Amino acid sequence: MKIKSFIVFVGCLCVSLGAAAEQWRFGQTEPDLIDVLLMPIEPTPEGIQHYLETVYNAPGYAHEVIPYDLSHLGQLLQLGTDRDDCKSILLLFKKKIAQAPCVSGYMAISAVQELTQLLERYYDDDAERLEQKKVVQNTLYDSFAQDFESFRAHPDFFFDRLASRIVDDLDQLTSDQEISPEHLTLAVVRFVDTLLSNVAWDLHDEQLWDAVIQLAQVTHELYEHSPHMFDEDFNDLLWVLAHRFARFIELAGSDVPIAAYEAMRLDLDEAQQVLVSFEEGEELIETKHAYLTRVLVEGCARSYAAGQCVTA
Repeated sequence: MKIKSFIVFVGCLCVSLGAAAEQWRFGQTEPDLIDVLLMPIEPTPEGIQHYLETVYNAPGYAHEVIPYDLSHLGQLLQLGTDRDDCKSILLLFKKKIAQAPCVSGYMAISAVQELTQLLERYYDDDAERLEQKKVVQNTLYDSFAQDFESFRAHPDFFFDRLASRIVDDLDQLTSDQEISPEHLTLAVVRFVDTLLSNVAWDLHDEQLWDAVIQLAQVTHELYEHSPHMFDEDFNDLLWVLAHRFARFIELAGSDVPIAAYEAMRLDLDEAQQVLVSFEEGEELIETKHAYLTRVLVEGCARSYAAGQCVTA
């Protein structure tokens, strides 16, 4: 990716937010400090503490590192031991991504891919079901062993009380455990939502549209590997990506060649891309295909008006 043209778009974003584009440059932080901010996290309690105090809190970390490098996210997820750790790590980086001017589209692809791979170890449903099964077995055994006469004399009363004991014991097990897989999935969705809301692309990247489509595809892979993510959650993430791309076209679409728009529209119409093929929850609302087609038509018109008649 061409860093220079990427920074041009970042400047457009800053202007749109009411900030002066001249105030943000990749080279704003001293090169030596950049090297320090990019150093791998030492896999020890002291190393994690050093990262949080020295790197994560560094004034330039969100602006100079996060847009181009999210490797620390993967490193911390590998060091985490349970779902509580995972949720805390995602929350840390959600805040930094929201603070950053943007995140490279290719960096976002890598981050979602790595997140998908690393989440598997936090979704150990088999172990959780085995623990629940043991609780139910113990409750059944104790009830029949201690109160078998009640079962023979008043079976309805016995089973009603037994059912209440099982529910209470399972509730106690849940309260004693870490956060549930459902709560972790909610944290994942919020993190990816923030990531997609801040993604940006290189204006002159010939693979720009492919990068958008690939980001949708890796998000779909994350959805398939997240057993507790609802269809509505995934569809909402696709809409976040579609709206972000539309914002990109609104701000910088006049600099995209007309031939590139034509290629994007052709691909949108002919290819079964997950970005537009995933069904909407409501029949009457505008589809992502119709929305993005309109975005590309409007962007092409702005490009034509600006005289961008060169080929992609």
